[in-house]
Amino acid sequence: MKENMQAVRRSMQQMLPLVLALTWLYILQQLFLRPDGYFAVTLGYGRSIMSSFGDVNRVVTLFLDKGFQIMGVLVIVLAIQKRLHDQFQGHQQTVLLTLVTLVSWQMLNTAASLMNLVVLPLMVLAIMTPVQLVKPRHQYAVAILATLLIGAYAVTLHSWLKMSLFGLMQQGLVTLIGDGSTDLWQTWLWLLTAVLGNWLGLNAVAGVIRPDISATAANENLVAALQHQTIPHTFSLYPLSAFVWFGGAGLMLALLITYLIQARNKPLPLLLILTIIPTFFDQWWALAFALPVMWNWHVLRTMIMASTVNLGVGALLLAMHLAPAVYWVPSGTPTILFGGLASHSMWLYILVTVVLLALDVVIFWRVVQELHKSGEVAYA
Repeated sequence: MKENMQAVRRSMQQMLPLVLALTWLYILQQLFLRPDGYFAVTLGYGRSIMSSFGDVNRVVTLFLDKGFQIMGVLVIVLAIQKRLHDQFQGHQQTVLLTLVTLVSWQMLNTAASLMNLVVLPLMVLAIMTPVQLVKPRHQYAVAILATLLIGAYAVTLHSWLKMSLFGLMQQGLVTLIGDGSTDLWQTWLWLLTAVLGNWLGLNAVAGVIRPDISATAANENLVAALQHQTIPHTFSLYPLSAFVWFGGAGLMLALLITYLIQARNKPLPLLLILTIIPTFFDQWWALAFALPVMWNWHVLRTMIMASTVNLGVGALLLAMHLAPAVYWVPSGTPTILFGGLASHSMWLYILVTVVLLALDVVIFWRVVQELHKSGEVAYA
């Protein structure tokens, strides 16, 4: 299993240039092309986007969908090729990789699956595990059979039944979130869910990570603030989001800052440097392709610890009457600016953010040292 996961990680690192290009394009779309995007709102041209940039926006969305789909297929095919390079040669390898390509495309052919990175190792393991359990003379037949079974599953579920397990997961999470968390314990449980989801590669937890002002709890807070009344749900997910999503769930921005501090006297790969801006805007995909942070137990433990500390500090500050984040903010606003914009207390929240990130760097220090020692950095 370890060798299979390493093959997936190496293939992901090979795809880093493509992922970076797609991530930067996604950020530009979120900031400039969406009617509720940050610059569309602040510069006042959001209302004209639907008529002026509607077609452009749809083309960009389609390009991103297919781009991420191609990326996923290439990661799976490259990982399988690395693992079976010595076992199969010539036409056997060609036939198997062609079949894997077609099946992978079908597996990732739903919007809910596009950035659920957990599909990548799962499919590789589903093919490689049975192959490794049989004698060499049966491995090719088993590899073909395993790939066909996965293809049958994908065609049945995605094409015939028009269903997606990740889509059902997203719907389930939205249903469970319901009116939004109303107390600190609920918020902590959703925080743990989001951190675990990001670590696994499940983008299905996006509904947790992206603060939703339309949730009942957040909306009641907004109404109370506008009417100058006491905020009813101070410890709900929306106000506490200002302290826990730096760089996405798991505080990926703090992890990256720690890595850069420890590497300050070393030449950094250009592609790793290009992940800084996306991570600042809470788009962690490129960083996950550059560093071996996903499916790493030590990283998960540290993410949970740092996120819990940030949540506790944020709750304490709100209990001490720090102005809570209750107002709407444009789409694409990074978490570093979210608290200040949503509370109208920008400088105070910037100070809190700097202190929290410094604390997170201390928490991440040891596990990032292990990442340095592993040497598994894209294009190092």
